[in-house]
Amino acid sequence: MAVSVARRLFTVEEFVRMGEAGVFPEGERVELLDGEIVQLSPIGPRHGTCVALLTELFVAQASRRLLVWTQSGVNFDRRTQLEPDLALLARRVDVFRVAGVTPADVFLVVEVADTSLAYDRAKIARYARAGIREAWIVNLSEEVVEVYREPHGDEYAQQMRAHRGEHLTTAAFPDITIAVADVL
Repeated sequence: MAVSVARRLFTVEEFVRMGEAGVFPEGERVELLDGEIVQLSPIGPRHGTCVALLTELFVAQASRRLLVWTQSGVNFDRRTQLEPDLALLARRVDVFRVAGVTPADVFLVVEVADTSLAYDRAKIARYARAGIREAWIVNLSEEVVEVYREPHGDEYAQQMRAHRGEHLTTAAFPDITIAVADVL
């Protein structure tokens, strides 16, 4: 006999209130995906160092044109709030304080994958579906940066891999250049 189990899905508003109320233990990394709370892997030293280096490099080149958003929420719809490791946003700070960040505000998302590669690749489809212009996965295991551009449906029309010795530019801001070796 099959047992029917009711699932309780959450909204972004409820998820944020739970975080503010301390429902999640300090330092626990969680995202809301289609109403379900997803527990993320802890950040290890390689992952943390990579995010710090990327942040430093982007901040140095963004020159107040962009907001460098690190490990903070982006509201995709009423039941999904993901936290990319880093995002480059339009500078709309007053709007973000009230309404939060949406995919329309995002020029680039970057996920750093040490132990989370499968999950990060699954998030790429969500980023494409939301119309985020460009996404990168810094794949620490393979020492490569996967670049995804031109969203169409659940995927990106343009995909490439960049290795040590190569440089990356963002599609929206080609003057921002990152040496792959500097983040690996």
